[in-house]
Amino acid sequence: MADMAIGRLTMLAYLLLLTIGSALSLAGVVTNDVAAGFKVDTAIVGYCFTFFSVGYAIAILGNGFILNKFDVRKELLTATALIVIAVLGAVSQSSLVAFAIFIFLYGLGSGVLCSISYYLIINLYTEEVQRTAKLNILNFFFSVGAIVTPILAGAALARGMGWKLVMLGTLIPVLAVAFFAYSQQLKMKFRGDHIIEDSSDAEVWNAKIYVIGLAILCYVVSEMSYGYWVVMYIMEKLTVGLDVASSFLSIFWVFMAIGRFLAGVFIAKVNIVNYLLWASGLSSLAAFALVVSNKLYLSMVIAAVMGLGYSGIYATLVAYGTELLNHPSSKLTTFFLTIGAGAGVLAFVVSSYLKQVLGMIATMGFVAILMVAVFTFTLLAGKIMKC
Repeated sequence: MADMAIGRLTMLAYLLLLTIGSALSLAGVVTNDVAAGFKVDTAIVGYCFTFFSVGYAIAILGNGFILNKFDVRKELLTATALIVIAVLGAVSQSSLVAFAIFIFLYGLGSGVLCSISYYLIINLYTEEVQRTAKLNILNFFFSVGAIVTPILAGAALARGMGWKLVMLGTLIPVLAVAFFAYSQQLKMKFRGDHIIEDSSDAEVWNAKIYVIGLAILCYVVSEMSYGYWVVMYIMEKLTVGLDVASSFLSIFWVFMAIGRFLAGVFIAKVNIVNYLLWASGLSSLAAFALVVSNKLYLSMVIAAVMGLGYSGIYATLVAYGTELLNHPSSKLTTFFLTIGAGAGVLAFVVSSYLKQVLGMIATMGFVAILMVAVFTFTLLAGKIMKC
């Protein structure tokens, strides 16, 4: 494949994850307004957004088995059409049940786009260092989407714009990326030299693969629980408005973006396990500090530190895990991505339950405890490697 074609496909992958970052960060900003619109508790809306994660997980799991069989561009355009239908359906409903169904469809379409983006990067770049760097840059673009959405959505809601118009606004980047994909004169279907035939029937997975999977599970639940509840947590604890509280989510994602970009550039110069230990350890300490802090500006600094700590963990875990076999494996890639997507389901369900039963402080404490688990599983993976 020519370098120009590889570059264009890489950029397509980056732009796809930017749209996913936009979609996934929206829920934490609009929850209050959606709950007010349907006249229900915010925890009930949290359960509704769980359907997004369910659809997201199903799409990633199913798409992992068909990506090599279909033209990726056609699949991408089909997923885009599904997202448009889902968002239009969600904002036109007066029934909470119908809203949840369309949110599920929104998750399905988004999951397809996510799996395509990782599929492109993992199959275009087969060397561990290069793949790790590109995956961190890929997640940098996710962060960009997650930064812009809370800023714009929080400002729009604070100025009286309805949550329905805010949701419709998320279609803009999705349609722009679909147009970019449609305009490419590439047959986006990998064959031959760029995919080593997947010998998944003969694969033997060692214990480290499952330990890395557990680390990914804990990380994603922690990150998504933080992203979903931090705005309401700050509003409740520090008694500030929605626009100020939304800035905590934006600060987190700004420093996530900075950290992911730096990781993409410098990850080749450090030991991956040591990096994961330092990052998860720093994240754990910062998350606990946020629970005990009662100062606005100190809490903002802590959110920034959390963003830096969290930034490179997911991409580095996925890259590290996919290198544990001697050849690219769609089965292994799908395994890690499905764990991440399934963790999104757990994040909404468990964190909504904790918020409903124990309150916001317990929910944010849960975020911190999960990062301790990431540190522990990473340490265990390093011990297995030395055995």
